[in-house]
Amino acid sequence: MMEFRFDFLRIICQHEHYIPLNLPLDCRATGELYEYELTDSYCKNHFLCGLLLRQVSQALAGGRLIRKMAIRIFRDLLVKHELDVRYSEKEKQSRIAALYLPFLTVTLEHAGRFPGSHHSEKTWSSSQTILQASDQNTETASGSDSYPPSISSRTTTIASLSEAASRINAQVPFDDEETKYLILCMLYILKNLEQTIVLDWFKQISSSNSKLNSWNTPFSTLRPQQDKMYSKFSSVIDFFDLLQLSVKHLQYRGKASITTQSPPKHAVKSYFEQKYQENIRPTRASLKSQNQAVLYVDSQIRVLKEGNFVNELGLVVLDLVELFCCHFRFHLEKDEGNNVVMSKVFGVLLTFLQVGQSEKMLRHVFASLRSFIHKFPTALFKGAGEHCGRLIYEVLRCCSSKLEIVRHQAHSLLYLLMRSNYEFSGGAGCIRVHLQVLVAVSKLIALGQDGASMSSSLIALRNYVSGDKVLMYTSLSTEVKDLIKKVHTVLQATSRMK
Repeated sequence: MMEFRFDFLRIICQHEHYIPLNLPLDCRATGELYEYELTDSYCKNHFLCGLLLRQVSQALAGGRLIRKMAIRIFRDLLVKHELDVRYSEKEKQSRIAALYLPFLTVTLEHAGRFPGSHHSEKTWSSSQTILQASDQNTETASGSDSYPPSISSRTTTIASLSEAASRINAQVPFDDEETKYLILCMLYILKNLEQTIVLDWFKQISSSNSKLNSWNTPFSTLRPQQDKMYSKFSSVIDFFDLLQLSVKHLQYRGKASITTQSPPKHAVKSYFEQKYQENIRPTRASLKSQNQAVLYVDSQIRVLKEGNFVNELGLVVLDLVELFCCHFRFHLEKDEGNNVVMSKVFGVLLTFLQVGQSEKMLRHVFASLRSFIHKFPTALFKGAGEHCGRLIYEVLRCCSSKLEIVRHQAHSLLYLLMRSNYEFSGGAGCIRVHLQVLVAVSKLIALGQDGASMSSSLIALRNYVSGDKVLMYTSLSTEVKDLIKKVHTVLQATSRMK
């Protein structure tokens, strides 16, 4: 029945006037607010979209086949909107994306089902508990041997099994394909929305006073005074978990990895169909060379497409992080940056350095990190040393990259950290960065990092200090020289031990 229902919805959504029928009006022009949940008023104002999203929401709690069908139909609909030349203007795309705002809330409701989520183990164990409980109820219902089971007892058993199955389906983790398309649909909507609408959505999900559901972040790691404040940010935390997952799950695999994959069959098939229609009968040698040429061109196109796709995805994530940092600085700087929201936002930025990225993307990542250092010096240089230590560790790891542009960006960011720490302390020194660099160097050497890359990083750091005309003759120069000397000592001691 669900399959017929989604087939009907697919046909309706393919109607050429589907968008006008949903009334994609600008609510702000009439003084109204956008609706971010699947309420009755939303479904009344946008009937077809409301009907589709309600069915998708129900399907996500259903079986795997139904989930895949619902996700595929919704994904194809968004692709249709993207390619429709009638709505290619940015303003029109924004109004179309605003129609699907409740989908963002629906996605967050299932945040615990995404792989790699901090809820995933709890989700799977909970589903196992439900299954065991249903088995016990079934055994209890059928355990009596004195009398044959009545129709009512059989009905009760079937109902309990059906309820347990539905509850388990609502907690089964999404597979890789479902994760990919759900994240892409979410990022497509956020990419096309105006910033003011995204900010309103941030405020809406961060001001909810509802009780924490089963997916929410455990706040036992927070101090008691933080628990009351950050419990309402549970949806925001889940959102940044999804952003971090998107960077990990849809990372750039590199040209070599893409080209070694088996090419799609449609390229070879189309080539032979074209030759057959032209009544050309090539020889075996020419056929082999032409086939190789087709496969080479196709592999280059796939490399270009995937590179552009991952870059666009990363830029959307960076824009969302930057938007949140600009308008929620008060919450991020609370307790000198030692809070769970800051950890999640900062973790998204560090994830870009931990997984594979293209050169172009890494330039934007380092630019975002420089902006972060400028915005939140208190969190890095006054609060707990965890944030500063994590950043320095990843930056030093990038200093040994094979790409020259990445090494150059890492060297400049390392010097920016030292200079910012020096200026933040009022010229008293850069003790925190100094200590964290030594700790990070020790960790990297223990993991087998090449000492030559460390030495080149120190040389680059010395060059930055000598080229800084403002701080050349300050105590910062002495701090850098002292740091270089200590790191050299660590490297020499390590080489002797080997």
